[in-house]
Amino acid sequence: MTATDESPKSSLACPVVSATVVVEQLGAEGSVLRAARHPSASLSLCRTERRELALLLDSPARPQVKVLLRDVSLHRRFLREGKATVVVRGQHVRLLVSNAPPAQLLAFLRVLSAKLALQAPLAARDPNVPPPARSAKRPSAGPQSQAKRPSKEMTMSQYLNPLPMTKEQRSVLEVATSNRNIFFTGGAGTGKSFLLQRIIAALPPDSTWVTASTGAAACQVQGVTLHAFAGLGRAAGSLEQCVQLASRPAALQQWRRCRHLVIDEISMVDADFFQKLESVARQVRGNDSPFGGIQLVLCGDFLQLPPVLRGGGGGRFCFESEAWSRCVDVTMELREIHRQDDPEFIRILRNVRVGRCSEEDARRLSATAKNTMNLPEGIAATRLCTHRADVDQINAHQLNALTGRLREYCAEDSRLRPGAQVMLTKNLDVRAGLVNGARGVVVGFRGGGRGLPEVQFACGVRRVLPAERWTARSSGASPLSRRQLPLRLAWAFSVHKSQGMTLDCVEMTLSRSFEPGQAYVALSRARNLRSLRVLDFTPACVRAHPAVLRFYAGLQTS
Repeated sequence: MTATDESPKSSLACPVVSATVVVEQLGAEGSVLRAARHPSASLSLCRTERRELALLLDSPARPQVKVLLRDVSLHRRFLREGKATVVVRGQHVRLLVSNAPPAQLLAFLRVLSAKLALQAPLAARDPNVPPPARSAKRPSAGPQSQAKRPSKEMTMSQYLNPLPMTKEQRSVLEVATSNRNIFFTGGAGTGKSFLLQRIIAALPPDSTWVTASTGAAACQVQGVTLHAFAGLGRAAGSLEQCVQLASRPAALQQWRRCRHLVIDEISMVDADFFQKLESVARQVRGNDSPFGGIQLVLCGDFLQLPPVLRGGGGGRFCFESEAWSRCVDVTMELREIHRQDDPEFIRILRNVRVGRCSEEDARRLSATAKNTMNLPEGIAATRLCTHRADVDQINAHQLNALTGRLREYCAEDSRLRPGAQVMLTKNLDVRAGLVNGARGVVVGFRGGGRGLPEVQFACGVRRVLPAERWTARSSGASPLSRRQLPLRLAWAFSVHKSQGMTLDCVEMTLSRSFEPGQAYVALSRARNLRSLRVLDFTPACVRAHPAVLRFYAGLQTS
């Protein structure tokens, strides 16, 4: 390892990683002789005059460090958390990387691994060329078992959702990673959730808090509720009382560490709470900049579900608060539809979103009541209900009607039997169709004890599902986690809980809809008119809030 002010002789096409890096000089037996911490460093690759691959570490307060990459091992187990370890045995150096944007770190390690692997043939002839990186994993039993077992990097790639982004999505990502406060919106199916995952993966984990307006939405983004982050509870008291709550040690630590705050489903955040939150942020952080200097990444569609106050009744939209105009620098709208594949249905949904329903639209939606869905044997359409009590009654009745052995999975607080209609609650394999909202039926159980449910999905995939891990940030040093089956009973589901989901087959009753946007949310869960059955459609259920229509009209003219 050498410290030098000399610029690299040959830079390489490789992402530069911004991270905290600890450089450890190791003894012969791996003991740490000395360590240097670089809180705000950047890592890149270069080649020396002798064409040797080297890693460059630049830090504002320290000289540049160059490490020749000889006999390298990469440890990537905690890549999702923006952490990795690079052990360079040829130089007796270990680099501990943390707080790196996960997408950036993954891309960097991919390029590093590829360049080291390309030098393997040269290493056999030239002792000055380093061998390829060695995995920190145990060797597999053979080539066949290795082919069947996905690597950690593949798992990470699926987490980052490697599907390509559109031009408009890339534009939003560019703004969101430029430290500007952004609100991005768009109708159902425009890829807001997909894009939000990419934005989160591009931000430094240690200073980014991912939140949502409701518990269900927070679960989908592996975050916490906005109320839990703020430490304000119901935020029912005065501003002074809220500042006192946010000044408690655990909450204050989060407020001071936070540099980037992501809020999903912002449409369900009440204006008074948003205004109070912005004032609290400035006071507890001692910073009079908008939102106390925290970058905001806000996502949602105000033409979907509005804010609901405790005890019932709707609140004002947060764009109606003074804090909104003070904080939001950029507003961007996604317009390209990805969920639906039926041009006629897309046209109908665009009308319904803004509260319009022509006679022809009403006729087409009413006609879906007679649809006979071509579903795999045993799979029934999910019933979307406007009221949660209806959902609970339908699911309990249908489950009790089955005669197979009942199995209870406590973490999910639910019970399953063969024949149970279920819905996937997590993206497991996007390319195979196993996405949040994928429908299936339990066909049996595998393994001893309680066993694991085997599910036949409508997309044609049959899979035994183990418990999955959900993680959430906490005020402590380590994230909280919970393991549970990624399934929910799906004879019926509430419209509120369906937000963000794509349903393979869905039927609904909308005559009792009670909120603007509720019919639009329900209808837009379907992919096309063929997979939709509306049992009681009436044009009266199609409504959009006048204040929201004015807000979006202003976006079009600004």
